[in-house]
Amino acid sequence: MPDTNIKVKLNGMILTPHLYTNGCYVATESRFNVDYKYVKEARELIPYILEGLSIRMSSDLKRNNPRLISSETLLEQNPHLKRKVKPKPLTR
Repeated sequence: MPDTNIKVKLNGMILTPHLYTNGCYVATESRFNVDYKYVKEARELIPYILEGLSIRMSSDLKRNNPRLISSETLLEQNPHLKRKVKPKPLTR
């Protein structure tokens, strides 16, 4: 189970970030492996979501291939994510 509260309800299933066998979660700009950005902890996905990247997610109840969930859907269903990342201070 991921260490953060990122969830999406899709077709009656609750999806959470998919943990791959290499122990990483994935954020990506596309469905292609070449674009994958791997992180060790689910909370590290949040800045990528805020940048507009999609996240690979799956259900614990059913063995299925991970689905690519857009940042728009993630932010719509997880408005609390916007408050988790502190803005960087402006530099002059």
